[in-house]
Amino acid sequence: MPEVRFLHASPGASNVDVYVNGRRHASNVPYNQHTGYLNLPGGAHRVDIYPAGRRLRPIFSGSVNLNPQGYYTIAASGYPGRIVLLPIGEQPPAGSGQSYVRFAHLSPNTPNVDIVLPDGTVLFSNIGYNGRTSYAAISPGTYTLSVNLAGTDQTIMTLPNVALAPGVAYTAYAMGVQGSSSNPLRVLLTRDGG
Repeated sequence: MPEVRFLHASPGASNVDVYVNGRRHASNVPYNQHTGYLNLPGGAHRVDIYPAGRRLRPIFSGSVNLNPQGYYTIAASGYPGRIVLLPIGEQPPAGSGQSYVRFAHLSPNTPNVDIVLPDGTVLFSNIGYNGRTSYAAISPGTYTLSVNLAGTDQTIMTLPNVALAPGVAYTAYAMGVQGSSSNPLRVLLTRDGG
């Protein structure tokens, strides 16, 4: 059965409660955080997201369709009133010697970006809003990654001290609003697949 967690990536939305098929899965989830994994059967599931502690008007209602196996992060992305759910499958390549990392762009007002290694190598290029990359194999270690406007050397955010362990898969989720003091750009690095 699929293992599913939910990520609150909607800047400006309050803490939320997440209901799956009418039952509460998580309570009081803050922005920039995710829930634990939930075991769900494959197929379609109704998801309702409410402001924490209130079950009157959902800020999102819809369905997601899951394959019979695997891990997923389902991101609630977009400004309140325009939230979409993005089911992001977590199936990294097999192999224990390398680390695996990918990037998901969830900042609604940020243009397309590149992810750049300290030596200037572009790890991922031209990722647009709500886009996500495949996993890239990288040598284990600690890195400083730059988020640049696509095709330029203009860095809009830096991710210092990103520690990548061998045989582990990660997703870097960029969230927030460019130029905002209340919801600034930030990155949440998750360990994928349990």
